[in-house]
Amino acid sequence: MGFNQLIIGFIFIFFNINLINVNVLPDFIGYIFFYLGATSLANSLSSEYFTFVKNSSRLLIILSIIESFIDYSSILNNVLNDVQALHEKIFALIFTLTITTLYLFCVYYLFKGIEHEAIKIEDTTLQIKSKKTLKLMMFYNVIGIIPFLGILFYGNSEINISFAAGPLFFIVFLIGMFYVFVKLIRFLKYANLVLYKDNQ
Repeated sequence: MGFNQLIIGFIFIFFNINLINVNVLPDFIGYIFFYLGATSLANSLSSEYFTFVKNSSRLLIILSIIESFIDYSSILNNVLNDVQALHEKIFALIFTLTITTLYLFCVYYLFKGIEHEAIKIEDTTLQIKSKKTLKLMMFYNVIGIIPFLGILFYGNSEINISFAAGPLFFIVFLIGMFYVFVKLIRFLKYANLVLYKDNQ
């Protein structure tokens, strides 16, 4: 049950689908599922790693709700999306890096928790898959923050991408995102199969 909730959570976190400037897959809902999944794993597997993920998910839910409120609040003038002044850039940088860092800690402890459980049951395959998928996730998320930093400090108008390179970059990023997502989902399903095989 816990892994299924995590999979749903990752769907909301990975994908941003906007309809009329409204994200129909808001991150805070993903973090709620993340919290529920981590809670289920912490209760059933009794691991301190999953307890950390559960507690950190609470903070991510709060921060993500604040982020959504800022994004859609005309009073706050979309300070995370339309940064011009230096103090707005600093705020956007600190806020975004805080959420990203906390999320990466959650991902790290989630995978370390799975690896720890794999060691307990002496499943070498799950250990190796956990390490490989964790490295892939970390690489993807670190690379993903670079475009945000570029736009934040240089602005859209100063980042010149040719007509041909623009769509190409988008296609490469999209393929990469789906590749990482598929690898992640396959791993979580495999971990669920191995760790809860007695309940299958």
